[in-house]
Amino acid sequence: MPVSRKDTDAEVEVTFYDAATAARPVSSSDVAKKYSAKETVNLFMKDRKDISFELFFLLLAIILILLLAIEYFFAYMPYRRLEQAEADLRADQTRLERLDVPDDEFERVENDYLKYNYEHFDKTIADREDVLDMLGETAFKYGKATSVDITGNTVKLNLSGVPSDKVETLQTEMREHKRVNDVFVTNVKMENSLADVSLTVLLNDATKVKED
Repeated sequence: MPVSRKDTDAEVEVTFYDAATAARPVSSSDVAKKYSAKETVNLFMKDRKDISFELFFLLLAIILILLLAIEYFFAYMPYRRLEQAEADLRADQTRLERLDVPDDEFERVENDYLKYNYEHFDKTIADREDVLDMLGETAFKYGKATSVDITGNTVKLNLSGVPSDKVETLQTEMREHKRVNDVFVTNVKMENSLADVSLTVLLNDATKVKED
């Protein structure tokens, strides 16, 4: 007689064996009671979550900002201070080089200072620039000056190449100049139509000369 599936399922008996008690058969109800029921919960166990893209990029940006700040304050700023210090040093050296003038320049400045600031200067003595202007207007146009010596209000002058017929004219023009008191010819050396003339010129008191 054929057996139906329903009858077969009803007659089949399943036997389970526990690994710890392999000698004793265990029924399906015992297994369900032992392994299916969960009576405790581990509250300390947390599920692992992956980091989000937003949080990752935020942390990356913070790290980059920190690196840039460290480089700026500990590398760039000290370098800039060093560059500024070197620039200041070069500027100071340039100023020192400008102050390092030759000795003759100091002498010129000192002479100018004494010329315009000497309190006890004899005001009766003619200004040397005025004396040279006078010689240029009178003596130098007749001959070449070979020597000029000015002491106080006395000028000793040597001229060469003066036309022989202009010696008297030279003396007359010099005597007529407002800065000249008198002129003396101390020596005349004739050579053809030219003469070498030595003169002594007495100057007037500078305080009594009327300026134009």
